[in-house]
Amino acid sequence: MILFLGSLRTGTSTLTQNNPLHSLTSSTRSGDIRPTIDHILNQPPPTGHHLFSSHATSDPSVPAPRRDFSAYKSQLPTLGQFTTSDNFVTSFQTRTPKRKERTPGMPLETPSPTGAPPKRRKPALDTSEKLKKMFALLKDLDWTIGEFFHHLFSHKDEDNIPISRSQSHGLIVQNFLAGKTNYTVSHIIDLWMTSPYGSGHDERMFETETSYLDIRPVRQALTAFAVQASADYLGSESKTAVKPASGLHAVIDTNADLQDEEEETAIQWMDLGNAVPRAAAHFREIQRVAFHFLNVMAEPTPQSRNGVITIRKSRPRENVVAHCLSILDFCKNDRARILPLCRGVLYLASCVPVDIIAINSRLGTMPSVNTTKSALKGFSQQKAVAIRTRARDVSVIKDSKGRLRTLLNILIFDNVQHFLRQRDLRIGRENSMIIGIAASFFQIFVDPAALDVLDKRKRIATSRRPSITVDDLLDMIDQSHLKQVGILQFLEALTNYISEASIYRKDIYLRYRTKLAKLQLDIEKTPVNTLATSGKNEASIAELKDAFLDFFKQLGQIEGDYDCRLGLNHTDPFQSFELVRPVLQIWHLMWTDTCRICETHWGEPLSDNPATLGYSAKKIGRATPSNLKKVDYYPTTEFIALTHDMKMLDCWSIHSQTDDIFKYFAELKEANKLPSFDDLLVAAESLFDTYVSPHARFQVRMDARDSAMTQTPHAPLGAPWNSPTASAPSAKPKRKSKTAKVLSKAPAKKKKEPPLPPPFFGDKVLADEGCFMYDAFISREMAAAVWG
Repeated sequence: MILFLGSLRTGTSTLTQNNPLHSLTSSTRSGDIRPTIDHILNQPPPTGHHLFSSHATSDPSVPAPRRDFSAYKSQLPTLGQFTTSDNFVTSFQTRTPKRKERTPGMPLETPSPTGAPPKRRKPALDTSEKLKKMFALLKDLDWTIGEFFHHLFSHKDEDNIPISRSQSHGLIVQNFLAGKTNYTVSHIIDLWMTSPYGSGHDERMFETETSYLDIRPVRQALTAFAVQASADYLGSESKTAVKPASGLHAVIDTNADLQDEEEETAIQWMDLGNAVPRAAAHFREIQRVAFHFLNVMAEPTPQSRNGVITIRKSRPRENVVAHCLSILDFCKNDRARILPLCRGVLYLASCVPVDIIAINSRLGTMPSVNTTKSALKGFSQQKAVAIRTRARDVSVIKDSKGRLRTLLNILIFDNVQHFLRQRDLRIGRENSMIIGIAASFFQIFVDPAALDVLDKRKRIATSRRPSITVDDLLDMIDQSHLKQVGILQFLEALTNYISEASIYRKDIYLRYRTKLAKLQLDIEKTPVNTLATSGKNEASIAELKDAFLDFFKQLGQIEGDYDCRLGLNHTDPFQSFELVRPVLQIWHLMWTDTCRICETHWGEPLSDNPATLGYSAKKIGRATPSNLKKVDYYPTTEFIALTHDMKMLDCWSIHSQTDDIFKYFAELKEANKLPSFDDLLVAAESLFDTYVSPHARFQVRMDARDSAMTQTPHAPLGAPWNSPTASAPSAKPKRKSKTAKVLSKAPAKKKKEPPLPPPFFGDKVLADEGCFMYDAFISREMAAAVWG
């Protein structure tokens, strides 16, 4: 229809009464347009004209006259309604535009270009009239709506043989099913579901057992079709999801006899760490329909508080849905077990009873206990191969600064115990303590010269040990660095307990990270690998050697095949451990130092000496450790740090000449007279030199008088102390022994009284407090350097 009208516009000849187009009026009124259209299309075009030409004249320089065919358009109002002819196939390739409303004041009659009397436009039929005609046509054809739809959309007969249809029929159906019409299939289905004429049959909605083809009511049929089609698609999704290439299979590569598909799905221990997000992404992509349905089912009812909708943090919906789908896929294929295997490893590592694991395996939430153990053995074998490969790596590389670096093997071990309690005691089943040695292995980059075996032997041959002195050892200590650390610890005591001084925390942190930073390591991740435990006893030298050989074998270092370099592996002779460098573990070093501080500074249980830790523990209600040589590390270090901070605050109170340091700083802040950070640094340095420095402690122990103090500043002199036992008389005089007179007839010899000791002018309590503060600040600095 569009093509036909376009061809009329291209013509330039004058339309006369003999033009075939005038016959359209009578034929369209009679309802038969095929003979007229065929007659027009078979007419030869005029000379110099072409039906699809944009210029009608033979001379392209002469413009074609613009003709007005509005009168003829008014005579073709129903031409687009006829769709049975193959000559109007192109009219269904685009949607028919809706008829525009007539503008008020627009004349209904259009003057004819030839002067003929205008003809009145035929009024368009409304929807009800068109439906009446459609129903009348179906009645004349003896068809129902169902039969019409069946024959319109059927493409195979009862014998499953394709039905031959005309081209126009196929295009009409194709355009409708492809959604190219004004009203699409979705609109029609929505009308069927919401139409009141289909109500009354809602008792068997969403049928799953009866086929939707056997259900007659529209709502029941549509819902049954949706359920059954979705079920078929969910089944096909699960078949695709459990294939080896999907990513849910968990095959442990424990030997070299794996098939190609199993080798592709082999997993490692690290794959269990990101199994949940990886499985969720897999379900979202491959099982998107099932993932969507379960998400809808798991969506909680939104709750609001004061108009704000709360978001639930516990039981995240995606994780729950991912685990549900993993259980269903594991039920379909026992190799699709990545998430069930994670749950099985968790239960086995948590020492869950075997019966609980068996029940979960029966329910399909995890593999059996034997499968989980086999997987762990496979992971262990993979890790053992990786450790042997890393431990034998002796390559030398250059770092970002151009320095030569090589990997140093470090082996950390310690004793482990486990008390095995027998619930059913009998002969051969006694309670016992299982002991052994556990070890970990990691590597760091060092200078290759540090592992030079010949250099170590040459230094040992010089034998400089007999000539070393205490002064040489003290010169190796960076005393200026220790002093700066002690000064900052005095400032930290202020900032941690006095809110008004918290403004200096940034300056303290900056100074720690810049001026006091020393021997900083590069920030990089250090992989730590646990080795297989050994059942040897470290208290026995022979068994300790056997444990070493076992650990070295796990690192790929065996007799006759090892790396000849210095480190925590060995060289020739193999059995002598010549190149094994024993190093005390840093945690044991810190623990030993904490035990030393407690043993040295705790004091007597009933002592009133304020310099002892026992006196401070009694004041705050802390119990005395049962064994001062082996204290609990973390609670003891916390108590030492608290006591150290309180003593430093007392030093600040003496320096500020106040009894309440908290009130003092509050008044300074209120008066806007807080000291600057530089002023506090000067004051902290003065306090360190007065109470903590080795010179001050030594001098105050010998003579604390102002005339004897050579250091400035020094602690203020207090009142002299007199012993109460020396001045107080005895409450009960000693009775003379009568038997002594009877038995001893010889004259008694007079005993010479011991000479009076020289007067003591030192301050032992202050010196002991300074010693404790010095030990405490070094211990805290060591802990800060390790833990950060």
